[in-house]
Amino acid sequence: MNAEDQSIAETARRWFAKLLSVHGGGLYAFGYACTFVYLEVVDLAEDFAGLFADDFNLISFAVEVFVDSIMNMVESLIWFVPVVSYQPPVGVAILAIAFYAFEKFFREPLGQWIDRHYNAEDDDDEVEDLLDDKKRDD
Repeated sequence: MNAEDQSIAETARRWFAKLLSVHGGGLYAFGYACTFVYLEVVDLAEDFAGLFADDFNLISFAVEVFVDSIMNMVESLIWFVPVVSYQPPVGVAILAIAFYAFEKFFREPLGQWIDRHYNAEDDDDEVEDLLDDKKRDD
C-alpha cells in the first residue's frame, strides 16, 4: 500500500471512528455508520453511471447527490426500523440479540480499533489551533 492509499485509508478510518463516537459508539452507531456507507456507495455508483448519459447536467447531478446524501442520512438514522418490522416479534428478538451480541463480543474490539487509529484529542487540538489562528488574524 503506497502513502496515498494509506492516507485515504486513514482518512476513511478516522471518519468512521468519528461517526461512531458522535452516535455513542454502540450498536446503534455501528448500524448507522454501516447503513450510511452502504447507501452512499450504492447511490454514488448509480449517480456516476449517469455521468455518461447523453442528457447529463452538472447542476442536476450535484443537486441529486446532495439530496440523496440527506435522504441516506435520514434513512441511516432509522436503520433499525426495517429490522424490527421484519416479522414483528422475530424482528424485535433479532434486534435484542444483536444488541447483546454487540455488547458481549464486538464493542471491545471496535473500541480498541478506534483507540488505536483515532484520537479525538487530536481533532480537538486541530480545532483549537484553527481558532487560535483565527484570533491572531483578527
